[in-house]
Order: sequence, then C-alpha cells, then structure tokens
Amino acid sequence: MREIIAAILSAEDEAERMVAEAAARGRAVILEARNKALEISETSSAQARQAAGLALDAALAAAAREKEALLAASAAEIEKNACLSVAERLAAVDLVVKEVLRGGNAGG
Repeated sequence: MREIIAAILSAEDEAERMVAEAAARGRAVILEARNKALEISETSSAQARQAAGLALDAALAAAAREKEALLAASAAEIEKNACLSVAERLAAVDLVVKEVLRGGNAGG
C-alpha cells in the first residue's frame, strides 16, 4: 500500500514538474512571438515612413515643376496678349512672379 501511495505521490510530483515546464515553455514562446511582432511592426513603420517621405519628395518636386510651368505660361500669355509698354509688361510679369511665389493670385 505504501508503495502505491509513494508511486501516486511521485506521479503527482512528476505531473506538476511537467506542467511547470510546459508553462515556462509557453511563456517563452509568447515572449518570443511578442518580440518578433514588435520587430516586424517597427520594420513596417520604418518602411512606411521611408515610402511616405519619398512620396512627399516626389509630390513637392511635381508641384514645383507645375508652379514653374504655370509661371512661364502666365508670363508668356501676358506678353502675347497685353498691349503694354516694355515697362508695363515687366511690371506685370514681376507681379505674376511675386503672386505665384507667394502662393496667391493677383485678382484677389
């Protein structure tokens, strides 16, 4: 009978040890998964920031090109259609340039 009780107690001890080991392995796996998820998230965020920066740079460059094209077209239109003296034409071109650079429009 003592041998049976000792075997049962030994089996219980072994079962507790196995459960504790499994719990420790589970915590380690969860920690590793969290760390990996954080690493992936940080990498994705960095890549997204880089892509956004490149897109912003491209948009700014396109806007600058469009601004220059509009400025040139406006200056050409003024020179073509205006019956003004040279001084008046230069003043008009200067006004358009200032307005475009300021981001406004001369009409109000």
